Amino acid sequence: MKIAFRVDSSSHFGLGHVSRCITLAKEFKLKGCKVIFICKEIDDTSKIILKNNNILLVKINKYLSNIQDGLTTNKIIKKNKINIIFLDSYVLGLSWEKIVSQECKIAWIDDYYKRESVADFYINYHSFLYGKKLNKLKKNCKKLIGLEYLILKKRPKKIFRKRQVFCYFGSVDSKCLTEKLINTLKKNNKLKFKYNIFVTKNFNSNFHLNKKKVNIITTFKKNITKHMLSSEKILIQGGVSFYEALFLGNDVTAFPINQFQKKIMRSLRFFLKFKTINNFKNLEGNIFNNKGYSKENFNKNLLDDFGKRRIVDFIIGKNKYSLRKFENKDLLSLYNLRMDYLTRKYAINQNVFNFRQHQKFFKIKQNPKTKIYIYYSNHNFVGQVRLDKLKNCFEIDYGINSIYRNKRLSYKMLKLVLDKIKNSKLKFIAKVKRNNLASIRIFEKLGFNLISKQNKVIIFEKKYGKKKSF
Repeated sequence: MKIAFRVDSSSHFGLGHVSRCITLAKEFKLKGCKVIFICKEIDDTSKIILKNNNILLVKINKYLSNIQDGLTTNKIIKKNKINIIFLDSYVLGLSWEKIVSQECKIAWIDDYYKRESVADFYINYHSFLYGKKLNKLKKNCKKLIGLEYLILKKRPKKIFRKRQVFCYFGSVDSKCLTEKLINTLKKNNKLKFKYNIFVTKNFNSNFHLNKKKVNIITTFKKNITKHMLSSEKILIQGGVSFYEALFLGNDVTAFPINQFQKKIMRSLRFFLKFKTINNFKNLEGNIFNNKGYSKENFNKNLLDDFGKRRIVDFIIGKNKYSLRKFENKDLLSLYNLRMDYLTRKYAINQNVFNFRQHQKFFKIKQNPKTKIYIYYSNHNFVGQVRLDKLKNCFEIDYGINSIYRNKRLSYKMLKLVLDKIKNSKLKFIAKVKRNNLASIRIFEKLGFNLISKQNKVIIFEKKYGKKKSF
């Protein structure tokens, strides 16, 4: 498979877009795919990374309009026989997609969900989209939504923390937070930790500082992730680096710089632990405030670095389906499934819940009377089957990840589970809404008998013969 990325990086666009594209590109390379980058502008560090990874960089005229950009991109797609192009840009929109979609499939990496799209794949890892219908996307678009698809670098096995604070406000820093922070620190003679402040090479660093307490580091010269790892505390704005900090298990204080970042953080409050500030008053008091924090690393346990692999495996499409028992790492995937628009539409229980309530629900379900099976392919969650023991039977609950629907996988998954216990003397029931025709057909195909019709619900039943403990 041949993959292209249409992305830019500069002092105007920032480095986050190209950084996550490079992370994805490396994963595609590991799978044997040919990868090229198409850019109007790209920073020097990213150029070096592409060169070191043998990834072709094709530069195009930075003054092209969106339509001209699309036509030029099509020529490159034809020449290199590209199968899928990843778009990661706030500038290129629907007009560009309509041109490029004539030549190959499009995977759109987005943050906002503000516009219509004809992309074949939509990737957005922010938590505020859980449960949304996403009508702006085309009907058959595959939507890779939520924190499971975070595009993060691999987490190191060993981490040694130092008494220092990592500070980074992005390569753009439109609010001049770096300069404001430095001026605040200059006035404080009793700093508890050393502050490492990362800046771009264009930053004016002519400040007279005590380097034992405040150190300014140019991002192009030093490895940001390395310093992030070695710091006990992190002070950061709400971009890609914010997620990396949470993933690495640091004590994170975030400074949202706009309304969108505030929206992200309001949503993330139900999933992850971090602090927020909106000014540098009482800075150390806020950074070192550990109220509500436990020694257990909640963020590190919830997030993983398989998001890039899940995206790549799904795009390539070489699936090997398997069944296993539920683990706590499945909580995000199950939440995504339970919040899915169609899942909610056909659910018997229509109660509204957040992620914390979801966690409590599955904590209660982890008991001898309940069996939960996870259907998966590589690191991708495909579906789940839950068997809840009632007085004289077991009730079946199941669901399929939206991106794996219309592949007849529900029947295969349920059959796998039932084959595990078909020699047991057990009775199973399944409650299905009358308008859920797909589930009705599946249970009929599995040999379930219709035993009751209620107002909006149909009840199916199946019995097995030989006695065997559950």
